[in-house]
Amino acid sequence: MSGFTKNAINMKENLIDAISLKIRPELNEKKGIERTGLLLDMSGFVGTLPITVIAIIWLIFVTDSHVFRQEWVILTLFLGLMVLFNRFNFVMRLQVTKSISSTADGSLTSMILWAGVLIFGAAALWLQIILSMGELIWKYIGEGNREYRWVLVLGGVRDTSLTVFTGLIGLSVYAWLGGSHPPTELAFASIWKAFVALLAMIFFQILLVMPFAWRVNQALDRFKEQTTPSSMSFVQFLLISIGSSNMATSFGILAAGLYSEFGVGIFLFFVSSALLTSLLANRLSQAAHYSEQRSRELKRLESLGQAVMNAPPDNLDLPTLLDQHVEGMFQQTHMHIWLYPDETLYKTDLVDAIPEFVEAQALAKQESAPYYQLFGVRLPEEVGGRHARNGLIVPIVNESNQLQGGIYLLKRTDLGVVMDYLPATQSLAGQVTSALRRAEVYQQTVAAAKMTRELEVAGEIQASFLPDELPNIEGWDVSAMIEPALQTSGDFYDFIELDNGRLGLIVADVADKGTGAALYMALSRTLIRTYALQYPDNPEEALRIANERILQDTKSDQFVTVFYGILDTIKGTLTYSNAGHNPALLLSHDGQTAPQWLGQTGIPLGMFEEMAWRKNVVSIELDDVLVMYSDGVTEAQDVDAAEFGEDRLLAVMENWGSSTQATQTNILNAIHEFVGDAPQFDDITLMVVQRQRMSAKN
Repeated sequence: MSGFTKNAINMKENLIDAISLKIRPELNEKKGIERTGLLLDMSGFVGTLPITVIAIIWLIFVTDSHVFRQEWVILTLFLGLMVLFNRFNFVMRLQVTKSISSTADGSLTSMILWAGVLIFGAAALWLQIILSMGELIWKYIGEGNREYRWVLVLGGVRDTSLTVFTGLIGLSVYAWLGGSHPPTELAFASIWKAFVALLAMIFFQILLVMPFAWRVNQALDRFKEQTTPSSMSFVQFLLISIGSSNMATSFGILAAGLYSEFGVGIFLFFVSSALLTSLLANRLSQAAHYSEQRSRELKRLESLGQAVMNAPPDNLDLPTLLDQHVEGMFQQTHMHIWLYPDETLYKTDLVDAIPEFVEAQALAKQESAPYYQLFGVRLPEEVGGRHARNGLIVPIVNESNQLQGGIYLLKRTDLGVVMDYLPATQSLAGQVTSALRRAEVYQQTVAAAKMTRELEVAGEIQASFLPDELPNIEGWDVSAMIEPALQTSGDFYDFIELDNGRLGLIVADVADKGTGAALYMALSRTLIRTYALQYPDNPEEALRIANERILQDTKSDQFVTVFYGILDTIKGTLTYSNAGHNPALLLSHDGQTAPQWLGQTGIPLGMFEEMAWRKNVVSIELDDVLVMYSDGVTEAQDVDAAEFGEDRLLAVMENWGSSTQATQTNILNAIHEFVGDAPQFDDITLMVVQRQRMSAKN
């Protein structure tokens, strides 16, 4: 194309756009593809308006008014048939953007019109004007949205210019070829003239739409990133739609021939058959649209699911993913996806102007139904017009059936049934739930891993509170261990070196498990050790003062049981106080003396203020064994919740090992064998003391 020609076209485009903006100055406020699309519609209106005016003036001059007076009954019949056929139209669609599609309606109305033109001449073209204007006025009155009203006006003007102007051209060609009204006979000599006239009409229809189609293609090229790739260009789409709609027009030649040769009866019989064909085409068109919609929904759902799976779980931007993949899933709808209490994941334009939306959120909270349907929703005039809309609410619930949010869909009743979107909307709600659950599981996993590590560190710190090594005292064998039920323990043991060859022995148990018990244990250990050093002769006094400080320094309802004994390694005596702890077991080497249970001499620490404890003194002879333990030993449970108990402990000690370590191992093995596959019920703490090592005992 030469530069001069390009410049001429651009000047023409600029002039048309300038006129369009003069008519609708509000388009200057629009941006991007929306502005371009609206400007294209207006340019089509401005470009075809002169042609429409010419067509109407031309039609006035060539119309024979006698035809209306003589044939008004038949013309009324033809108009009724055109209205009837117009109800059973078929639709072609071209997806322009994710949410915008271009449609071309076709029907067998053109067959009736062209038959009337061949029978009655130019007068029949007034039927198309009456039909188009009547439909325009009906829709215009019922539509309050200003943008859509413009769409109706623009469509009416284009239809008139395409049908009337090109129809008059076709009639001129038909007259030039010597055609008559009506055709003289149903023979080739008469029919070929009508076909040539029809081809002339189609040719000029194509000429009229080509500038508009060319401009649309240019616009689509400028917005490639916002448009949906299609297998055909807009020009091809228009050519196919014009060709397919005029295929029906060609049958008007046959209908006109039947009317002129056999009368109105055979004509109506033929029209009845055509009506069945039109009905079938309408149903096929609806089925194709339904299939296209389901395909679009599945594609969007699949792409959304894939995007959610590929998104990093630590940075799942669900609103952005929904913007990218949900747009265009449901055509001609208002949509809002939200999470309670007030988080918006996705919404289309004008949703904030829908007063029923707040009611929809409240409705979704009231009941636990899988969906809710709303009828007769009306938007304010300035945003939605008078068309009633049907709504659909699908709750978003988690795997525990707890309400998390919802999806609100609103569709114009004259554009289809909103319930057609229910399966895809429920699937979308499921995908939102899945995405939320994925992010939640990831956060829980991260938190659990962090907690596990923190507990491991806490366990390591707690382990550091325990003695680094066992006491090495001549004539005495001592061993001790803790087997926690969790990473941290509420049990502890300690050895305190006192003066004059004495050794403090502590086994204690906080009445809880986990981190809180571990912290309480750390405080209790520190206080007991501190006051044990201050009162080396009086374990009961050390426990009394430790109890007071524990109650002063903590607000917890926890408490700690303590067995605290002062072992005189020279005299062989044990001075002890038992603060609510399990009784220690003292066994004699000779097997004749009954086992001694060193029971409680007071309540646990941390329960009440101003409490007192007693102390007792026992002797430990050569080869005697003292076993101190926590309730994790005697209260260990098997799968039937039976407890290990003191009797089983005593039975194990009937044949104690050759060393305190061997004795400790025997006790642990007996506990584990008894418990079996049951989980560990509580922390297990053992301290075994034996005076002078035995060579063997069986």
